[in-house]
Amino acid sequence: MGFEFPPELDPVEVLEENLAAGWEYPTRVLIQAPMGEVSWLPRSIGRLEPVDEYRCRLVGSTSDPGWYAELLAELPVTFRVEDVPELTRHPAATRLGRRLAQLAPQSRRTRPHHPLLHRRTHR
Repeated sequence: MGFEFPPELDPVEVLEENLAAGWEYPTRVLIQAPMGEVSWLPRSIGRLEPVDEYRCRLVGSTSDPGWYAELLAELPVTFRVEDVPELTRHPAATRLGRRLAQLAPQSRRTRPHHPLLHRRTHR
């Protein structure tokens, strides 16, 4: 009689989960969405852990913080990187942040002053 896999073991799932572990830079990302809304995230980028009914955390590691930052930028939900300076201060992540900030609409308070936009009418 040979070795039998336990019925609850999913070898692909185990492999994917292990692809997100053991790299140089740890990753911890608080996601402002319940696990069910982001369960489509590949397990190869991290393990989802519930925080509460509205949030979850993505925990893993990467050897390329710039690539990981780009991947996070594509998430259609609000998130915050937790206590991972290698990821938040990586030059590629910083450049990406600047590029994304340039795409965001400026609020009225942060728009640069332009005389034609701020003309006062005199009566």
